[in-house]
Amino acid sequence: MRTIVAERVMDFSDFIGEGFKIFSARIRDFSILSIIPASLGSLFLQDRIFNDLTVVKIIFLLVFLVFYVIVGLIAGMSSKIIVEGIVVNKPVSLAQAVNLASSKWGRAITTQLLSSLIISALSLLLFIPGFIYSIYYLFVLDVVTLRDTDGREALKYSKSLVEEQWWRIFGITLGIGIIFAIFNGLINFVFGTISENLYFAIIPYAINLYVASIFGVISTVFFLNNDFVYHRRLIRRKEVEKRREEYAPTIEEYLEAKKKKKASTSKRSTVKKVKPKTEKPKTVVKRNTRKKE
Repeated sequence: MRTIVAERVMDFSDFIGEGFKIFSARIRDFSILSIIPASLGSLFLQDRIFNDLTVVKIIFLLVFLVFYVIVGLIAGMSSKIIVEGIVVNKPVSLAQAVNLASSKWGRAITTQLLSSLIISALSLLLFIPGFIYSIYYLFVLDVVTLRDTDGREALKYSKSLVEEQWWRIFGITLGIGIIFAIFNGLINFVFGTISENLYFAIIPYAINLYVASIFGVISTVFFLNNDFVYHRRLIRRKEVEKRREEYAPTIEEYLEAKKKKKASTSKRSTVKKVKPKTEKPKTVVKRNTRKKE
């Protein structure tokens, strides 16, 4: 499948269009990855599990909640791996994607916790620094999943992608978030008017997760395009620097040339200047052109 993700800088409409196109290309795999977390999450919507809470039941719920978060994280990471496989024209099967994501979920959690701590600490000082860094660390999960790095290096990687285009990244992220919120709002409104039954609420919950998986694909496309563009710019910068090194003198050569220039100027100053001899003006003898009488 041919995509424009690695070809040029994409705009907002490109991200939406390419995201839907990639999702439809592997709709079965993406659907499975969204159904599994939805099935687990639907258990929390059943009110009977919260009746007569005991210590054992609370511990079970906490363990189940952790398990649900891990499964959802692995599903999201697997989706990102499949998307990159489509973009670089190296398809990855669902089993391969889940296997690779399962080996990285621990690193993903620790890196996201680190970014959350930094953002929270900055937000305690002032809201604005925390908000700015929340955009800087927008691609942390993508970096851990697709670039095999974690911790501070993953945070630096994400920040380097955003640094020179913070407002652009913020604007596109805001646009994607608004569209996602509109979809969720419409789904909840439609199903809420049909029935307020708690068990019936499982349907809009599952649909919301399905819609979230589509927007997850769009966000991965967003990361990949910025990553490709960033590395393309790095390559260009290296080429420019290489050309400068080829044509520009090194520091040693520059100092040597400067030294020679200084020596030649000092040598000129020591040579005595000889004043040129001034020749006496020749006396012009006027010839007598008058005829003798």
